[in-house]
Amino acid sequence: MHIRKIAPDKLEAVVDLIARLQPDEEHHIGYFGMEADDIRQYLLEFTHGWENSIVVALHREQLVGCLAVEWDAEIGRT
Repeated sequence: MHIRKIAPDKLEAVVDLIARLQPDEEHHIGYFGMEADDIRQYLLEFTHGWENSIVVALHREQLVGCLAVEWDAEIGRT
């Protein structure tokens, strides 16, 4: 497995992964909506840009996970 910064052409794959897992309590992310459009919009509004805020987990070049982080250094919040 490899963990790496998201590639510019992988945003839709990440949106699809999150949308597929959102209904499951174990994977649900409270800040995101349930629909792909809502998830995409939330990611596009990241303060530091989605391309700087997401890492992906790849197994044999297949997307199997992601981590998205939003932070505000001024108030010390992540």
